Amino acid sequence: MEEAVRTVLLGEANDITTAGTAVPAFGYGAGGIFPGGASQSQNSTIAMYQVQASSLDHLQELLLRGDRRAAYRYALDAKLWAHALLISSSVDKDAWSEVAHEFIRMELATGENTGNRESLKVAYGLFSGDGPGAGMSPSSDV
Repeated sequence: MEEAVRTVLLGEANDITTAGTAVPAFGYGAGGIFPGGASQSQNSTIAMYQVQASSLDHLQELLLRGDRRAAYRYALDAKLWAHALLISSSVDKDAWSEVAHEFIRMELATGENTGNRESLKVAYGLFSGDGPGAGMSPSSDV
């Protein structure tokens, strides 16, 4: 699977061949290393979320009542991705998969200012258990 993910993420177009060895192309800037030769000016914010104390209080209350399913769904609705992933992982594989797919759909949406994230969608789809065809269907949101 690791090789499949590398292949998906790097792709033929993003490789530089040096002495017969494929090397990923990277751009360097004051803000760090950017894949594919991207510059710091292309490193714009895609999404920002705030964690409210009241949201954490509500999650804590649901967990104290033992309602992990309601807790992960609440976290999912509030886009509290880390909380939703952690809680859903303790519910069952289907719950975790639901959160992973929603995360992929929301965080890696295509459109204005999001760039081409198809390879990342496919890689995350593989991580979430979708198999070799992850994200390849034109009608798929993953």
